[in-house]
Formats: sequence, structure tokens, C-alpha cells
Amino acid sequence: MGGLRRCLLGPFGLNGGGLLCRSQGRHHTSGKGNKGHLRVDLHPHGHLVYPEELNLSLDLLLLKLLNLKLAHPFFDPLMKGISELKYWWPVFTGLSFLILWRKGREAPVIIGLTLVCYMLSEFISYDLVKPFFRRERPCQVLPWVRLVMSFCPKSPSFPSTHVANSFSVAFFLSFYFPKARALFLGVAALVGVSRIYLGVHYPSDVLGGALIGMGISWTIRYLYEGVKRWAKRKSSRPCGT
Repeated sequence: MGGLRRCLLGPFGLNGGGLLCRSQGRHHTSGKGNKGHLRVDLHPHGHLVYPEELNLSLDLLLLKLLNLKLAHPFFDPLMKGISELKYWWPVFTGLSFLILWRKGREAPVIIGLTLVCYMLSEFISYDLVKPFFRRERPCQVLPWVRLVMSFCPKSPSFPSTHVANSFSVAFFLSFYFPKARALFLGVAALVGVSRIYLGVHYPSDVLGGALIGMGISWTIRYLYEGVKRWAKRKSSRPCGT
């Protein structure tokens, strides 16, 4: 396994649980047969491996629950609508007016920083993290997955950029509208559930996206509040000191 560069034991394997590896090689196998040994297979481009012993992971169980067990024709169009960004623009517009009404002079800054959170989550999750892990989607590798959408996205599965974007916006706004925190985070979580239900993401993809989104929004809010405190201290100093 000389070409093997990186292996992670965890929920990022081919079928939602196992080893995730990046390698320059084409195929690597460890162990002999199925007699208690761990077999590792890499795809031709060398980025995904999966030990068969971890087939029944929590990731797969939750995927089967949401994608198969709870599937119903009533939920199919609903989940597709929740997952589509174009249907959320009226909500974003309403939130903008709410911020302008409730936050006064600070409103443009909050709206601007919310957009910064969104753009950073898009860039970090899609352009940085996805190419690193290159995890294939469940609709690409699991024959039993029920694909509700008309196509299976070609981009890597981990993390969910939809969820990263949703949580970055929801978590940031929850700092300034604490009474609506449960609503904001509930909507973001619903977006995550829809991605699993549609068969295009594993639950761990959703968890990863949520952590990335919340981490970004917490950092932006921390920096913004720090700048506000610095400006307040500076303006309160007597002239000439």
C-alpha cells in the first residue's frame, strides 16, 4: 500500500461507514478473504474505501429510515421544495425587511454579514472540503437508495453544502433574534432532513455541513462583536488621550 496517503476511520466510507482514504494508487487490498480480516478497496482514482464489516453503521440506518421507511408520496414534492433554494427567496426577502424594521441602523451590517456567512459556507464546503474527501453520494453507490430527484448530483457528497449554507444563515441570525432561534435552526435542520430523504446525502454529510455552517457564523459574529467593542472603547476615550 505504498500509494496510500491518508485513511480515516469513521462515517465517511463508501456506504456511510468505514474508512475514507486518499491515494495515488489504483487498488489496494488488505487482509485475506473474509475470515475476520479487513478488506480495503480503492476506486480507480483512489479516494474511497469501504470495509464490509462496517456495513450496518448508524449512518446507513438513519439513511434507510429517512429515505425508505418514512417515504411517502405526500412527502416527495414537499421535500424537493424544501431542498430547492429558489423557493426560499420570498423567505429571505421577508427576513431582510424584518431585520431592517427591528435592527435600525445596524440592519445593513447584519444583512451584509449574513450574506458573508452564506458565501463563506458555500466556498469552504463546496470548494475546499468536498474536493478533499471526494465522497460519493448514496444515490451513486447504493442500489437500494430511492432517488426522489430527477438526477443524482455529480459533486461529492461530504459535506452537504445546502445544509452548511442553511445553518450559517440560521445560526448567525439566531444571535440577533434569540426568540426565533428554534424556528431558524428548525428550518435549517429540515433542509438537512430533506437532503437525506431525497437520497442525495448521508446523515454524516448533513452533520458535517451543519458544523461548518455554525462554525462560520459563530466566527463572523465573534469578530463583528469584537470590532463593535473596540469601536465603543475608542469612541469613549477623552479627546487628546
